[in-house]
Amino acid sequence: MDCLLQEMGTLPQLSIIKGPTRALQANVLHKLFENVANGESAQKPAVIFAGNESSRHHTYEEIDKITNKIARTIQETVQKNNLPRNQDGDYIVAVNMHPSDSLVIVLLSIWKSGCAYLPLDHAFPGPRIEHIIRESRPVMVIYDE
Repeated sequence: MDCLLQEMGTLPQLSIIKGPTRALQANVLHKLFENVANGESAQKPAVIFAGNESSRHHTYEEIDKITNKIARTIQETVQKNNLPRNQDGDYIVAVNMHPSDSLVIVLLSIWKSGCAYLPLDHAFPGPRIEHIIRESRPVMVIYDE
């Protein structure tokens, strides 16, 4: 195995991309969203949800304001209650919600708060969900039912 690794280091670097290369500028999703919400498209629809009984439309600006409030609430809850990080050093928020516009808003809020989210499926049996929560040790669980 060592011999193979040493030989691989001598392979020529080939590329199928022609032309100059440039460094990738990493962006986080919620920052990209905020850029749109603060720009010319602030009043354009960001999320349209058609449920069984109604449909709801949210603009980028509306979602940005809502998610900022929820993100601050998550951060304040963690700080006020001195909630511990999990064993990996993360703050995890478990989410058990049906697909909807509310789910999109909650996930964006969690990212803005600096936490990670843990999706939980309604279809899981109760003991399975309890086991996942015990193992992951989220700082909170958000659910819709």
